[in-house]
Amino acid sequence: MHVPSQVMTAFLGTEERIMRTIPGRQVLTFIGRAVTVRRMNLVLSLVLLGLLMANREQLIRRVRFWQTGTAQFERYAFRLDPQDSVMRDCILRDGGWELQETATIRALLKPGATFIDVGASFGWYTVIASDAVGKEGRVIAFEPAPASLELLRLNVRANGCENVTIEPMALSNHSGKLQLHLHGSNTGAHSILASKERTSTVTVDAISLDEYLKDHSGKVDIVKIDTEGAEGIILDGMRDTLDRHPLMSIILEFTPELLRQTGYDPNALLLRFLNSGYEITIINEYSGGMVPLDEAHAKRLIEVLEQRMKTEYVNLMISRPSRSGK
Repeated sequence: MHVPSQVMTAFLGTEERIMRTIPGRQVLTFIGRAVTVRRMNLVLSLVLLGLLMANREQLIRRVRFWQTGTAQFERYAFRLDPQDSVMRDCILRDGGWELQETATIRALLKPGATFIDVGASFGWYTVIASDAVGKEGRVIAFEPAPASLELLRLNVRANGCENVTIEPMALSNHSGKLQLHLHGSNTGAHSILASKERTSTVTVDAISLDEYLKDHSGKVDIVKIDTEGAEGIILDGMRDTLDRHPLMSIILEFTPELLRQTGYDPNALLLRFLNSGYEITIINEYSGGMVPLDEAHAKRLIEVLEQRMKTEYVNLMISRPSRSGK
């Protein structure tokens, strides 16, 4: 599909309709001087060219995706779901996904580290972490949604990630089966919580992280959890893992309203870590900074998120002081 030509065709078609409403010899006033319709055509074309040049990189990304179905980030290539109108569009617009969180995870990971990606989706963090930990490291990616799992496998294979283990299951606080509700237009919003936007349901296997890692003798450095409300349940299922790996960091998507819907008090969840000697830092995707969160401000953060939008969230880094460099 030749999108640039379609863009030009759409624009020129609009211009032609505008010009039909103007008598052929009419003179328009533009920027304080009279110009003919012919000159107006030139001005509009130059304006369009300026807009295209200003968004050149974004346009290149979109053209590449329309031609190949993949998005390029540095040396990595990601095949994306063409039906996804959220994650796909963010990556094509911004050039990447959650760039501050990506930078944070990269900074924490060292060669030989173990990274666990819970809710791996199409594999953004899985692929980048695979490169960061190197041949001696290990990445374990959990993804139960069938279409996302297929993309995850494709992207791991296409990027040569030989140190990745893909687990086609969900994490929970116990082993068994659960119902996963699939979002119709956002592959990053599949959830154990039903909603009108989640238009289909699949039954998937589930296991607790404690059960999964019971025979794991190595260290665990980072667990990233992005599961649209199931975070509290998953954390309950990894209490032994936290005890066994006291320097492990957690990168957590924190959505108070979704946590409440699964029976968890978001403030109690934060205090559980703060009172156990962990530090919590907000990963600010807007400013590109890191904001420490203490007990006094935890409740206020929740209030702000819930006042803005019921599904508003922030990404948090939960770590021991020694891990955060203090």
